[in-house]
Amino acid sequence: MRTLLAGLCALLAVPLLASCNTTRAAPEVIVRITVSPAETGLTAAYSLPGPATRFPFRDGAGDIRSETWTTPAPGATIQEAVITFAAPLTGFEVAVKPDTRQRDRIYPALTPIGEGWLIYAPHLLPADVSGLGHDVDFRLPEGWTVVGHRGKGDALALDGWVFIGPEAYVERGRTNVVTAPDTPAWLREKILSAANDSAALYASRLGVELTSKPGIVIGHFPKMRGDGMRGDVTAGAMVSVRFFGEGWGKTSPDGAELVREFLAHETFHFWNGDMVDSAENGERPWLHEGAASYAALLALDPAPAPNSAPLLAGVNQNLAKCQSALKEGDNLMTADLRGGEAPYACGVVLQWAWDAGLRASSKNQRDMLSLWKDVIADALRNKREYSVASTVRRVPQEAAKAGDVLLNRSGVERWTQFADAARGYGAELVAGRSMDEDRAAALMHVLALHCTGQRGFSAKPAHMELDTGNRCGPLSGDKAFDAVAGHDVLKDASTMYDRIREICAAGGKVDFTRNGVVAASASCTAPLRAPILFLKVTRAFAAP
Repeated sequence: MRTLLAGLCALLAVPLLASCNTTRAAPEVIVRITVSPAETGLTAAYSLPGPATRFPFRDGAGDIRSETWTTPAPGATIQEAVITFAAPLTGFEVAVKPDTRQRDRIYPALTPIGEGWLIYAPHLLPADVSGLGHDVDFRLPEGWTVVGHRGKGDALALDGWVFIGPEAYVERGRTNVVTAPDTPAWLREKILSAANDSAALYASRLGVELTSKPGIVIGHFPKMRGDGMRGDVTAGAMVSVRFFGEGWGKTSPDGAELVREFLAHETFHFWNGDMVDSAENGERPWLHEGAASYAALLALDPAPAPNSAPLLAGVNQNLAKCQSALKEGDNLMTADLRGGEAPYACGVVLQWAWDAGLRASSKNQRDMLSLWKDVIADALRNKREYSVASTVRRVPQEAAKAGDVLLNRSGVERWTQFADAARGYGAELVAGRSMDEDRAAALMHVLALHCTGQRGFSAKPAHMELDTGNRCGPLSGDKAFDAVAGHDVLKDASTMYDRIREICAAGGKVDFTRNGVVAASASCTAPLRAPILFLKVTRAFAAP
């Protein structure tokens, strides 16, 4: 992180000091960053080693900076990855407000945790190519503390999540746990138990203990729309888990299972995303994300029977999503599956295919976790990285047939070939409609005809709500509905799909109703494709 002054001069392309000379020794170049909490977020004050007209940040961070970061510096402009100044400056301040929304596969910059704050520290740092080192000082009120990944000499690493806030929020033990006072007690307990149980399983099965002390920062946001959850793992086994909506205020069996699976997924990333990591994380996230999701299914049922209900439910949910996402002309190696649910779904299907093959070829002596024990051990010997190729090499040929179809074959017969290969390992599959996929495909088809930005929907216990804001013409306004085209959207989604298909073929209007009253109505002028017959797994693998 430390370099010569000349590197800074070359990058910023403005004179700094008379000694900006590549032919002589130069002092270390350090930007000093002072982070202080403010009433509406935090302030980061930057002190530069010399005048500059621009300052490049380490991470692109999507549109986070241009949306929520401001600076009082005259004539300054903040873009995704750089701040520029009208005249050379030796220092500036940035006011950082909390992120307004969650972004797909991008770490939030700032999240409130009670009176404290969760920061993704790399967003604040100078770009790696800038020639700048950095020194960060947190100036905190009395009674506050800093929790994050610590390296040699207990120094804060600043390579991921950092919590700054009241010490009273932190429970220190084998895992540092940060919880705001208003977080429901049941949620905290389930998170800790799920993380501890799954970590114990993975440590045992993967054959290697964690080298960093884990940290879990829990955020609950009851006033935010939806009842979803998001989570991320950064270096040093630092986890952020965030829960949105009032539904998390009280426990439920379904909610408890979701939390267990969610935390088991994130905990697996301690091993396959922190201790070692995918060399293809950017372009092929389905390898490490699918491994974490399938490992989480095994954590729910560590010794599953072939007809294990949790395992079958998880595999089938992802199998349908993958069949929708993977286009006929693509295979897993060529498809662009970098966003949304597709990398998770197709990644799970690949891991299940390998799992079934390994169990069958080894007489149930090996499974998916055995495979990842070998992958991680190999990565620890090779720059702490693994890849699709290095993982495939660890799957014996007799166990790889179904996975090979998914990885390398395309065309109309691909899913038939996949099913035949999986049946060869003792799995059973049938073809039929998927109500969840029919619902999603029909609703998103209509929304796509009217929306200009983000669009979607969320499920409530007895109805659904559109996520349309002011972006979707006649479907704007986040309307609540329980029926579409005259059919129950929760219980009769496949019949609803067929009716919407008829309406779209005739160029008619699709009504969204709530308790029999029309909440929104929109035209459909483009044909809806014929429904897909999805594979469904009825037995996951051969009986022992």
